Parts: sequence; C-alpha cells; structure tokens
Amino acid sequence: TSTVWGALHALETFTQLLQRTNDNNSQITMIHAPVTTESSPRFSHRGILIDSARHFLPINTIKTMIDTLPMANFNVMHWHFEDAVAFPLDSPSSPLIDKGAYKSNEIYSMDDVKEIDQYATDRGVRIIYEIDGPGHAASWGKGYPDIMTKGGCEKKYAYDVNLIALNPTLDKTYKVLHGIMKDIITVTDTKYMHLGGDEVEYGCWQMDSSITKYMEENNIATYPDLLGLYVEKAENIARKLNTTPIQWEDTFIAGIRPPTDAIFDVWTNSSQISAVTNAGYRVIAAPQNYWYLDHPDNTWEVMYSFEPTEGLNNEQKKLILGGEASMWGEMVDEHNIQTKVWPTAASVAERLWSVNIDKTATDEVEVRLNIFICRMNSRGFYVGPINPGFCEVDYV
Repeated sequence: TSTVWGALHALETFTQLLQRTNDNNSQITMIHAPVTTESSPRFSHRGILIDSARHFLPINTIKTMIDTLPMANFNVMHWHFEDAVAFPLDSPSSPLIDKGAYKSNEIYSMDDVKEIDQYATDRGVRIIYEIDGPGHAASWGKGYPDIMTKGGCEKKYAYDVNLIALNPTLDKTYKVLHGIMKDIITVTDTKYMHLGGDEVEYGCWQMDSSITKYMEENNIATYPDLLGLYVEKAENIARKLNTTPIQWEDTFIAGIRPPTDAIFDVWTNSSQISAVTNAGYRVIAAPQNYWYLDHPDNTWEVMYSFEPTEGLNNEQKKLILGGEASMWGEMVDEHNIQTKVWPTAASVAERLWSVNIDKTATDEVEVRLNIFICRMNSRGFYVGPINPGFCEVDYV
C-alpha cells in the first residue's frame, strides 16, 4: 500500500480474517491462511452523515461512531452539527452563536472539535463540517437576532422553525459565518466546508421590507437570485479560507451555477445526479429515496440496490466522488444511533467500495451482512440483526 490510509484499510481487512477458536476466546486463528487479497475503493468519498443538532451527541458517542466507520471501509463522517433547533458550538470569533444550544453543558468547544477531528484522522476518517444556511437557521437568532429575517417571519413560521431564514443582505450575516468557519478551519485544517443551502423558505424573505428594498435597489429580480447571492458570498469565504465549498443540490435546482470547483451533495432525489453531473459539477450521492437511514422503507436491500452511476455517460461517472448514508437525528440520540446506523449502512459501504457488484445477488450480501453483524457485536458495538439466527463464529 502506498499511503498510511491504505495501510489502515489493509490492517482492518487482516483482522477480519481472524477468528477466536477455543472456548475461552483466548486463541486467535487465521483459518484461511495462506491467503492473498487485493482491493481498492471505487470512490474516494464514502461517508455517513450524523446529526448532533436535533439531539446533542456526546463526544464519546461521536468517537464510537468514528470507531465503527473503518470496519465497513467508510472514510468520511459528514458532521451536521447545527440546524434550526440548536447550534451547539463555542466559536471564539462569533461568541454568541452558542446561545442557540439546548443547554450550556451541551456545547462543543473548539478543543472538542480538534480532539474529535484528530481522533478521526488517526483512524483514517475525514470529517466534513456543515454550517447550514441561509435556511434551517433559527438557532442563529438566539445569539444574533439582528441577522435574522424580520417582518413577522418568525411568528408566521413558528409552527416549523426550519423555515426561518437568515437575512442574506447584511454584512453582519457573513461576518458571523466567517467567524464560525475560520474557527473550525483553524483547529482542524479541513479542506472542505459544507455550506448547506437546502429548503430555504422564500416567503420569509418576502415578508421583510428591508430585503425586498435591497433586492429592488440591487436589481435582484427573484428569490432564487437572492439565494444565489448568499451562496456566492458563503462560497467566497470558504475559498478564501482555502477550503472547497459543498452545497446541497437545492441551490442547483434553484438555478444557481457556482464555479465548477464547487461540489453538490445530492439528496432530494436520485434522478438529480444526472442533471448536476451533466452541468459539469462533482457530486456526492446521498439520495433520500435510497440512502436515508431514517426512512423506514429504506431497508438494506433497497440501499444495496442503488447504483450512483447508473444511466450516466463516462464523463458524468468521473464526476461522482462517492456517496453518503445519512442518519438524521429527529428520532436518534446517543442511546440508539449505533443500532439505527448498523448494519443497514454497511450495504451502502459495499456499494461505494467494491468494483464488481451484482446488485441482484442479495443472498450473498445477506451472508456478508450477518458476518459483519457478528463481528461488530464481538467488538462491543450495538448492532441489530436482520433475520433470525445466531453467530456461529467468534470473530476478532
């Protein structure tokens, strides 16, 4: 192997060839020796999204999740750490933002972020940090109410705080955003920054006379154009801080076409992958109709059946960086996140790693998943079964 990350993957593969072969589990045997194995990933981006906004996830919970990722050859943790309901981050440059946290003891300090990032790096996992805006931003207003949309937006959309938006016409909005991004990048040296951009409620902006006046004075004809202003300014901040910007593809659907160094995270529907790659943009495939772990209909069979390059020409296929299984946190916290993620996500991992996959060979996949479950359980992780049975082998 030519890199330390390749060596880590090789060591993980080696341990998965080992078994405990006596009654007290003290004897470890490689029963298939001698054996030669060669493998390499289809995609460079193989990730799981976790959400610590809907429910705060303690540091040890996040570390445990990181521990599990290499077992399935995942190498990215997409950390959606803030949203409309909570902003649990202590940012020295934007020090009031943590007023959006649920509790004073449920806040990630920059030391925490640095510790988690280093913990992930040591295990071959890259963290992508997401600062979602200008929608899903109600929590920003707890500390910085002056950067929120006014005119009755907060009252009208009180039934769903996800619809309350930042004011994209104010310099202070971008000053706060810059401070948060700068602090994260300083302690992690991350090379990517996810800027959100999903589900912006234009009706919120329409109610604010200062925003409509700004649009008129600056020849901004439509609300998608105003979203484009936010995207442009946020991405410029990311680039000046030497990171590559990532957006949810809602901004692409709105007609926004940033420089082609930007990456789109496609979630709304798998069919959007073709449109985004056809426009020349790189894509992270995370379609909710296949790879959202919080959708009950997305069984491991459904997840395994999705092929992110299907229907694409060769040039489009080159633009697929990889994909993510997303574990949104509305009904997930520290007590059940492991069993919600595993073993279902492992079917996505195999799709992203393996080159020659027969997506109809679910019987063979089921055998591999059952072995994976037994191995994770033997290592002390909480992983639920996919069918009746028992573990015939004590794995290392």
